[in-house]
Amino acid sequence: MSQFTNPYEPPKSEIAAAPPDSNEYLVDASSGLRLGNLLIDYVAFFIFSVAISVVLHTLAALTGNKVPAELGQMLGLVEWVAYYVLFEATLGRTPGKFITRTRVVNRAGGKPTFGQIVGRSFARLVPFKAFSFLGSRGGWHDRWSHTRVVRIAR
Repeated sequence: MSQFTNPYEPPKSEIAAAPPDSNEYLVDASSGLRLGNLLIDYVAFFIFSVAISVVLHTLAALTGNKVPAELGQMLGLVEWVAYYVLFEATLGRTPGKFITRTRVVNRAGGKPTFGQIVGRSFARLVPFKAFSFLGSRGGWHDRWSHTRVVRIAR
């Protein structure tokens, strides 16, 4: 083997490229995408909630009972949290995030823990949470759970 250097060979980089799943390649979702997620998820949640209500009321009617209004209100809060926990903990994305091609990640860009997803979901119940998006990137449910929403290529 000779020690001949090919003058046509491309130059070698002295700095190794970051892997494709590196945090450097993650781009936070824009406010417009986040708003799109919210609107799409409201529609998807409504369908999710109606389906659960139909099943619950059908079961109650078959047993000759009636669903108390208070139970229905509490069930709505449980369904809201369950919707986000179910989708984000298992798939990392809600239906809105699938459509807008975004995903929930931890601050380092990895998969969030189940506890972080539960924290995000409960933080959505805080009144006036929507105002937490004014003047900063991400809302309280992102900051408090140490997560973020990023765009994805696929």
